[in-house]
Amino acid sequence: MKKSLIILFILSITFNLSAQVNGTVEEIDGKKVLTVWGTHYERGYAHGYLMGANFKEIFDEYIVDFLCYGSSQTYSGLRSFFMNYYTIESKYQTEAEAAIQGMIDSGVNPNNTVLGRAIDATDLLICTTLPDLSQTRSEMREMNLGCSSISSWGNSTLQDPVLAGELIITRLMDWSVHSALCNNHLLIVNIPSEQDEQKWISLAFAGFLGSLSGINESGVAAFMNVGNVTTYQTSSTFYPILLNVRNGIEAFDYDQDSANTPNDVVQAVQDRNRSGASIIHVVKNEGVNSSPLIIECNNENGVSVRDMSNNTSVSGENLVATNHFRTLYAPTACYRYSGIADSLNNSQEVTPDRSWSILKKAAGIPWNLHAMQYNEPARILKWAASTTTTPAYLQNPTIFNLDTLFNYTTYIEKYNNQNQVADFALLKNYPNPFNPTTTIEFSLAKTEYITLKIYNSIGEEVAALVSGKFGNGKHKYNWNAGELAGGLYFCRLQAGVSSKVNKLILMK
Repeated sequence: MKKSLIILFILSITFNLSAQVNGTVEEIDGKKVLTVWGTHYERGYAHGYLMGANFKEIFDEYIVDFLCYGSSQTYSGLRSFFMNYYTIESKYQTEAEAAIQGMIDSGVNPNNTVLGRAIDATDLLICTTLPDLSQTRSEMREMNLGCSSISSWGNSTLQDPVLAGELIITRLMDWSVHSALCNNHLLIVNIPSEQDEQKWISLAFAGFLGSLSGINESGVAAFMNVGNVTTYQTSSTFYPILLNVRNGIEAFDYDQDSANTPNDVVQAVQDRNRSGASIIHVVKNEGVNSSPLIIECNNENGVSVRDMSNNTSVSGENLVATNHFRTLYAPTACYRYSGIADSLNNSQEVTPDRSWSILKKAAGIPWNLHAMQYNEPARILKWAASTTTTPAYLQNPTIFNLDTLFNYTTYIEKYNNQNQVADFALLKNYPNPFNPTTTIEFSLAKTEYITLKIYNSIGEEVAALVSGKFGNGKHKYNWNAGELAGGLYFCRLQAGVSSKVNKLILMK
C-alpha cells in the first residue's frame, strides 16, 4: 500500500492569526485521509484549512455550475429554501463557520464568480444537506443517487474461518459522476475532545460535515441510502439527515441507555424531522448475536425499522438495503434488491469475498462512487473510490487497519509534547510577500540537526533548502523561488523533535 505524508507540519503553523490547525492529511494509494482532532471549532477549522481548496472545487463546479446550471438565481432559491426550512445545531454551525475561516486563512479565495460573493458557512452546510435538497427542489439538476448494502452474520458467516459467525457489511455508495466529486474523495478520522463524543470515521467528500458512510470506535456503522418515496410538508422545520446520522454515530450514548448500539442512530433519526426519504443500514458486530437493522424514513410516514423479523425476500441471516422501501411502504420492484436476494437464496453462506462479489454483480452501476466493506472481526476497512471513467466497484480497494485509524491519537499526543520543547526561538522571512527571492531567518537555542523545506498549499514538498547540524544562535538562508508559480507556500523548520512553520506568499 503506497502511503505518502502530505502534511505533517500542522500543529504549529505560524502566520498572521497564529492559529493552530489540529489536523493532518495523508495520501494512501491515491486516497486522501484527513485526521482532525479537538472541539467542533478546532476540527472544522482544520478541515477547512487543509481541504478548503477541495471543497471550493466541489461548491463551484458541482453544486453551482452543475446542479444549479451555473445560475445564481437557481442557487439563491436553493439557499433561501434551506435558510427558511432547515435548522442546524449550534455545534455544526460553529464547525461550518470555523471551516470557512480555516479555508480563508489557508489562502483560498472564497469568492464564487457566479454568485458574485464569498461562500460562507451556510453554503458549506448546504453541501451536507444535498441528499435532502435533491429530493425537495425540482429546479436542481437530478442527482444519480443510489446505494446498496448487504450485512451478514450468524449462520450465514459461520463457515468462514475469519468471520466464524461474526458480522460483515459491504456497501456501494452511488452518486452523480462529476470530476469535482471524483477528484475529492475523502476519508475523515474525527477525534473529538468533547466528553460525550467518540472517535469516528466518515467516508465522503471534502466539505461534507455529516455522516454519509460512518463507523465509530464502538463498532457502530451506518450507511445512508436515498429512499424512493418523497412526500413532504413545510409545516415545520427540517434537519439534515446526514447530521441526524452523525449525532447517532458520534455520541457515546445518544439514547442514554448505557450502551452504544444501532438504536442510538434510530433514536437520532426519530428525534428530528426530515424533508427527504432515507434508508439507513446500521450494524454493530456482536458475533452470532448481532442484530443489524435498516431504518426507513421520510417526512410523510415517519420512521420504520426493519430487521430479521421482517427481512423481506432474503434468506439466512442476511439483511439487504437498496433504495426501495420495504416496510414504510409496500415493496416495489428493484432489480438490484432482487438480484442480491436471488444470490443469497441460492446460498446463504457468505464470506468477505462473496459479499463483495454479490454486490458488485447484482448492484454495480456506472455512477458508483464508493465501494466499501467493514470487517470488524479482522479490524479492516476496504475502500475503493471511482474516477470519472471507472466506477468504484471495478477499482481495487485499499485496505485500512481500523486500529491504526482510531489510534491516531498516539501520534497527536506525541507531537503535541514534542512541540513544547523550545529548541528554536524564531522563524521568519523577509520580504513577505516576495518576488522571487526572500531571506529565511531562524534562531536555535542549542546545537541541533535541522531541515528546512518548502511546501505548496496542498502540502506537497517543492524545495528542500537545508539539512545538517547547526549551532545555537541566528542563521539565514536566501531562497530564490523563480521557478515556482506565484501563490501560497509554507516554510517548515524541523529542529530535533520540534518544528515551526511560516507562511510565505510569492507574488508574480
